[in-house]
Amino acid sequence: MRRLVVIGLVMAFLASLSPATFAATPPSGSVDNVATTTNPISGNAACDVYSLTVNVASSFWTNTAGGVAVRLDNFGANDIDMYIYQRNSDGTKGAFVTSSGNAIGMPENAIIDSASGGYYVVAVAFSVVATSYQGHATFFVTAGHAPTPPVITSPPGYPANRASRDVYLSHSEPHIAMNPLDHNNLVAGSKMYVNLPNYLFKIGMYASFDGGRTWTDSGQLPGYPVASPADCTGGANGQTFSADCQYTTSDVWTAFDDEGNAYAMVLDAPGGAAGATGWNMNLHKSTDGGRTWSVATPIHNHNGGLLKDFFLDDKNAFAVDNYTAAPLGGTNKPRDGKIGTMYACWNLDDTTAGLHQDIVVATSNDGGQTWSQPVIVSKGQDLEIGCQFGIAPSGTVFLSWFHYTTTIAGLGGQMWIAESLDHGLTWTAPTVVATVNPLPTKIPGSRFRNLSIPGMAIAPNGTIYITWADYHTAANGTQDGDILVAKSTNGINWTTSRVNQDKIGNGKDQFQPQIAITASGQVNISYFDRRNDPDNFYIDTYLSRSDDGGTMADDDNAIPFWNDTHLAQLPTTDANYSKYQEVFSARVPNLADLTVSGLTFGPSAPREGQTVTITARVANIGYRAASNIGVRFAVDGVVQSPDRSIASLAAGATADVSIQWPSQGKPGTHTVLVTVDPKNTIRESDETNNAGTGSFFVRGNKVSNPSFETASTTAPSQPANWTPSGTGTTYDVTGGHAADGIAAAGIVTGALPGQAGKWTSDAVAVVAGTYYEVSATVITGGTASQPRIVVSALNTVSGATTPLLALTQLVPAKAVTELLAGVTIPAGVSTVVIELRDELDANLTVYYDKIGLFAPD
Repeated sequence: MRRLVVIGLVMAFLASLSPATFAATPPSGSVDNVATTTNPISGNAACDVYSLTVNVASSFWTNTAGGVAVRLDNFGANDIDMYIYQRNSDGTKGAFVTSSGNAIGMPENAIIDSASGGYYVVAVAFSVVATSYQGHATFFVTAGHAPTPPVITSPPGYPANRASRDVYLSHSEPHIAMNPLDHNNLVAGSKMYVNLPNYLFKIGMYASFDGGRTWTDSGQLPGYPVASPADCTGGANGQTFSADCQYTTSDVWTAFDDEGNAYAMVLDAPGGAAGATGWNMNLHKSTDGGRTWSVATPIHNHNGGLLKDFFLDDKNAFAVDNYTAAPLGGTNKPRDGKIGTMYACWNLDDTTAGLHQDIVVATSNDGGQTWSQPVIVSKGQDLEIGCQFGIAPSGTVFLSWFHYTTTIAGLGGQMWIAESLDHGLTWTAPTVVATVNPLPTKIPGSRFRNLSIPGMAIAPNGTIYITWADYHTAANGTQDGDILVAKSTNGINWTTSRVNQDKIGNGKDQFQPQIAITASGQVNISYFDRRNDPDNFYIDTYLSRSDDGGTMADDDNAIPFWNDTHLAQLPTTDANYSKYQEVFSARVPNLADLTVSGLTFGPSAPREGQTVTITARVANIGYRAASNIGVRFAVDGVVQSPDRSIASLAAGATADVSIQWPSQGKPGTHTVLVTVDPKNTIRESDETNNAGTGSFFVRGNKVSNPSFETASTTAPSQPANWTPSGTGTTYDVTGGHAADGIAAAGIVTGALPGQAGKWTSDAVAVVAGTYYEVSATVITGGTASQPRIVVSALNTVSGATTPLLALTQLVPAKAVTELLAGVTIPAGVSTVVIELRDELDANLTVYYDKIGLFAPD
């Protein structure tokens, strides 16, 4: 729960600390660089109180980040701590703001975010022998930022599924775990605040049974004093909070065993976060997937011990060995009734002079009911934080942590690791994984704490991965946070690579990584990322994945569980509006996901006899590429063999696949079903969306033998159901002038327009009041032609015709052109004939093919 507040700044000073008198409240000092005590202090009870005033306009911090950095230093080999409070208008002490409690001899640094108004800075002599010290106050402003986040569409990210829906205020520091027996069952936890200015909160839990799409907010964990925001509104003007409000649980860590039981490890601080003693470690259990939770089982109890005033427990992690059985190994399979060794680690912080932070581990071999005494694994190091477990399939357990040799920002630290071959009974001496350039406690433009604490996971093949945020200095001198990952097959030799793939030295920060590895060995690293904001202020959540063992990671905009404030951007009238920080989940496809994103048909209005091109657009909407993809077409339930194939389709890519379908003799509506991966040979994140359907309509031909494909049996040969008249008519059966390569009717123009012959169809039955399309394909010779189509009503008694439509069009030489028009049949008309003519004076032949009268429906 406690974080080290460490920062080093060199900026112009706008305020100073006044000379001290013990427990006095001197007036504010003038603007100066340094203030030095005139009265040396000693012991472990003395304190100095300074008044600090920051005068800024009320709107100054609206679109700007910054504040006042306060520092105490130059006190030699002594230990002075620092606390900062608001100063009320009547001069009384207000709400707690921040503090710094570093090791002996180390400077104390704290930042007052968005500082405005009056403050008290308290220097407490934790362990001092007659020393003076210096105080510094630095007003600083980082780069400004836009009032609202930029809208990011590339990549667009994934839908955020809100988990927190309770009476509490903001939520933070979430953790999530997946049930190995049911991947749709997730449990998660976070801080749930009852008072924000005074940092009062308890841990609460969430559960999902549909893979994170929806969540049940279970509220705060049972077994502790209950308090709501309405109960905890005090704290101003010297008011105190009730014990129920101050009672704190924090730093939740969730996990499942291989029997389907869920666990939540929490820090238990009965005296609250401000009390620097008596912090304990507890475990809660759920046997129903996170719907309900047990009361606490103690892992380590400081509150009632003799050492509660000298040590505290902080910053914990928890793991269950789901590979081997407790206590000494052997087979451990899901649902076999066996639970592997449980491991809990945390910082054991020495609160006396000469502060130490040791990494300790306790184990349980009875499902968390009882726990061993903690053993120190870090062995002699001074400043450790952020322990993380990784358990190999062999049952070997590894423990990593961040070791910082100094609390001065900018100086290096290391990632360390130790291992146990006997289920936590003994541990190897720690070894260095990598040197770390630690993040500043607060990265530029931010108002929250940061540390380069690690994330750790072990692949099914035993490869170890450790990730952290490193404050990189590029060749151009720009500093920003990057995510690094170290990889080892033996825990001794390590290779390190960069995870985020944005431009090096772009001044955009990535921080707070976590890591998980799938059963197939895919490495997943999530982290906060500011690359999309030109001002490096607003934060997105990214997920990087690697299928090749971590040597390269590609970015994808998603993460299982995180906290943010984006709901505050909604209108206050929106049902989802929240001015507080909420917690969310997102589902990011982990495999290829193949689907049919669209079907097209060509031509758009095919006529009977035309070949229809059916095209399916196949999309990979998942993460991984897919290869050797089968695509199966079925028209009206008839599979169109053989299956088509796509050699490879990258994540996010599409490919078009087509078949040719003959429509001869098949007028009407036709249904198409396209199935991707019909043999189910490709593993996908969603196996239910592999098919697409569509339909098209083939217009039936109402005129017999419109394409002149059948010759008359009478001599001379002529098309069936058509009659020539006049001079110059011809019928070419060679296919040389046919649009479809079979046959065509021709007309040779006469000396004068209108003198050429014509072709007349047999009578065609029609329906009065119906709209029909009339069309023909015209093939011209070496000269332009002016073909003409006439549709006439036929009096079946007298044989007389009455023109209903005359379509004439000038067609260029040596062209193939479709003539198209429409006609509505008048009342009383039941029969029509079609005439083909040529109206241009030229001794050349124009050929007609594919003549038809079509009902558009």
